[in-house]
Amino acid sequence: MGVLYHDKQIYVADTYNSKIKVVDPLSGIVKTLAGDGKQGKQDSPAQFDEPAGLTFAAGTLYVADTNNHLVRTIDLKTNRVGTFE
Repeated sequence: MGVLYHDKQIYVADTYNSKIKVVDPLSGIVKTLAGDGKQGKQDSPAQFDEPAGLTFAAGTLYVADTNNHLVRTIDLKTNRVGTFE
């Protein structure tokens, strides 16, 4: 549902597969950035439950994790997922 363009990459909230994906528009390659496809709220391994909105600030991707009622973070340098509290 959510789409964000940053630093020549397209980030996609793959809502119904509980993943965050990244698309390289030049090559067409699509990769899973975070999420193992199982619904949950663990940071490691990363799980989401219908992620929707995306935004970016200061090297961090913020994810509205809808069914968990949480804001999740992904450090784009390390790909580590956290929970914003």
